[in-house]
Amino acid sequence: MLENLRQRLRQLLCPPTAGSTGSTGSTGSTGSADDWTADPIAELLRDEAEAFVSHQLVSMVREFIARGPHATADDGVERRVWQGLHALLQRLDQRTEHTILPAGGTLDGELHWPGRDQHFAGGQQTGGSNQRGELIHHDLETELRRELDQCLHHELLPLAHAENASVNVAPALTAISALQAVGEQLIRRLARAERCRRTLWRKRRFVLAAGYCVTLDRVPRELYEEVAANAPQRAEWNRLFAMHQLDVEQAGHAAICQEADVPLSVEFLESRQALVIDTRHFPPQFVDAWLAEQQAIDRQVTGRLIHGENFDALQHLASRAPASFDCVYIDPPYNTGGDGFCYHDNYRRSSWLSMLQERLRALRLLMGPEANFFCSIDDNEACRLRLLLDEVFGESAFEAQVVVQSNKRGQTYKPLAKTHEYLFTYRVGPEARLRELPRDTHESSHDAAGPYELWELRNRNPKFGRFNRPNLYFPIYVAPDRCGEDGLAEVSLEPSAEFTVEVLPRNSRGEDSCWRWGVEKVAAALAGPVGEVLVGRQKSNGQWGIYQKARKEGTKAKTIWTDPAFISERGTVEAGKLGLTEFGFPKPLGLVQQVIAIGCSPSGHVLDFFAGSGTTGHAVIELNRTDGGRRRFTLIEAGNHFYTVTKPRILKAIHSRQWEAGLPIDRDGVSSCIHWLQLESFANTLDAVERNDIEHCADEDHRQQLLCYRFDPSAEPERAWRLGGGPFWKAEGWRLRIADSQPLAVDLVETFNWLLGLTVAQVRVVGGIRAIQGETRDGRRVLVLWRNTDEMDDDALKCWLTEQASDPSSPTFDVDIIYVNGGETVEQLAGAPPLRAIEPEFQRLMFADS
Repeated sequence: MLENLRQRLRQLLCPPTAGSTGSTGSTGSTGSADDWTADPIAELLRDEAEAFVSHQLVSMVREFIARGPHATADDGVERRVWQGLHALLQRLDQRTEHTILPAGGTLDGELHWPGRDQHFAGGQQTGGSNQRGELIHHDLETELRRELDQCLHHELLPLAHAENASVNVAPALTAISALQAVGEQLIRRLARAERCRRTLWRKRRFVLAAGYCVTLDRVPRELYEEVAANAPQRAEWNRLFAMHQLDVEQAGHAAICQEADVPLSVEFLESRQALVIDTRHFPPQFVDAWLAEQQAIDRQVTGRLIHGENFDALQHLASRAPASFDCVYIDPPYNTGGDGFCYHDNYRRSSWLSMLQERLRALRLLMGPEANFFCSIDDNEACRLRLLLDEVFGESAFEAQVVVQSNKRGQTYKPLAKTHEYLFTYRVGPEARLRELPRDTHESSHDAAGPYELWELRNRNPKFGRFNRPNLYFPIYVAPDRCGEDGLAEVSLEPSAEFTVEVLPRNSRGEDSCWRWGVEKVAAALAGPVGEVLVGRQKSNGQWGIYQKARKEGTKAKTIWTDPAFISERGTVEAGKLGLTEFGFPKPLGLVQQVIAIGCSPSGHVLDFFAGSGTTGHAVIELNRTDGGRRRFTLIEAGNHFYTVTKPRILKAIHSRQWEAGLPIDRDGVSSCIHWLQLESFANTLDAVERNDIEHCADEDHRQQLLCYRFDPSAEPERAWRLGGGPFWKAEGWRLRIADSQPLAVDLVETFNWLLGLTVAQVRVVGGIRAIQGETRDGRRVLVLWRNTDEMDDDALKCWLTEQASDPSSPTFDVDIIYVNGGETVEQLAGAPPLRAIEPEFQRLMFADS
């Protein structure tokens, strides 16, 4: 927005005379001041210099800029003055273009980096290429003032104290005053512009599009004929699930192919309940009919896919689902320069840290009481990431830095062939715990009670023995004649005619140690079925030992993971089997499955806000398929591969467990309901700012359903923006007016649901009104009504409300508040819940946290 600042400052301080096209100088070329009138934020910087600095001082600064440095000794003072101003301009340019200090930091137990309070807004793909992240400073004014002070102190102030009497210091003192006056005013305007950008960045985003992907078992039978006749849906099934590979008898008709116009049979759909429909292929009437049959629709959602910048999406989730996630796994960019991270080249490390810091802080609000956090990383940023995670979650939450063997051969192009990555593990919630992994019992011994392993009851730790644990030193007796085929004998605490062999806890050298259990615990174990818990076994030296039959169902995960399923190449192979090859280096499915297995309960909610190819969602689906769990997932991804890799992978995983060359090996589907949505990006927001050079009529915008962001220069930056284009006279068809581009469609209904933080219970269309009933996160029961005000005016709305109130089956008035579009003029009904207009609440909530 403010790139090439030096040229703009020259425009501000040295505006071209009439008829000129600019002047040349050492600080850059000058363009017409009119070049940036269309930029509403830059307009803040456009005031004439004479308005805030005396003409004499401005003239002096202009002269220094125009003359440039000179090498002659007589002109040394002016040369140094110019260098000082040039240095300031460079710093201002650098600050505003990058909004970050040069890379650096200290590792002294706390993590510091230059510009750590800045905001990283961006990294979203547009048009198939990465858009470099926008950096917005939290307190640009303080940083620029510091730079100005340093410039004055280091560049010009020494000249004012020159010891050489032949040097005239008066120009230096005058230049210091001029430079300080000009710099202060420029800084104030730059800082104000940055605050305006920050307000736009922190606003809540529009939902541009939304829909559901559901398996056919969740679609009412009466809608099957419309599904069978839907050609776009059939084409997607052919592309994703290779339906055209089925033979004629399986398909139920003579031609399933990409171009087939022949509908599928309803009987065929009934036999293929794992097929997934996407509501984007169906008209609104179909979607309304499907939604009307769903009860507590948000609670039926098994997964959510969000296409948008992850910070925006995390804020989006916070309005509806605070403290709702039980397990978070992320695989962020490793910041190696080749992993697609969008950064400013000269400030890579600090940009990366700022990007993660802000997202982790936003994440903290979403983590529930049982939440665990996992993050993959390599050596490049591991030490800094550890300190950052300690800062966000607390050092006491740190559990382990797991070493994962990701490459068996190692990176042979390095002096040491690196074979591993790391997995940082944190127990964040107060009730968080890490679960055990299923134990492999293939090589275990078995008896009537099941598999077991023999663990010696003697404590093998030399730090413990009879000398400090005398209560754990006592005899246990073995009945050598009561041995089974496995060679295990019965034991007792009391000697008898059969229990004749006394066994004491002694090591191989005959030294006293102790048991792991006390007398009471041993007695309780022996009170159960004989030989089920404690047994005796004769050792190779002829002596007897006492053993526990350990029957633990699980085993603790270790901190070094070497399973071949965790090798990075496996992730690429697995994606290739699904027919998805355009995403580089996806995480292996087995690795993420193990993370979720130890970090999430079978009914927990998993979040991944660097979703990539969708491995995390795939892992949740596979775990549920294996153990019957009811885990849910939410994936956030900004890249364009969301539509070509992430979403298709989830749909393929739902439809079939095994794939080869993009074809399903089986049709072992899992019943699912996936809610997907696309968010407005920060770039979309900036493009939708109302431009001063655009001729338009506000009323025309309203009728054409065009929205934009309007700026009030007289207001504080945090309150200077408002949404233009309303009121909302209908729910459908609204678009963001984008500069130099086609308008961008938005979904007002879905956006308002998220702004309210509404957990939707029911959606129905009654008498031309779309009625959405749900509950906000603070427990308020809400009814949202959307009407076409051209077809239903306020009087008709009152009649509708009265009819609904008289209908015992209608839940319309069983709520705490009713929102309605165009409702500012609607009168309150006696005995009805408060009636509020959607538009002012929409405006308030969209900019509430900015």
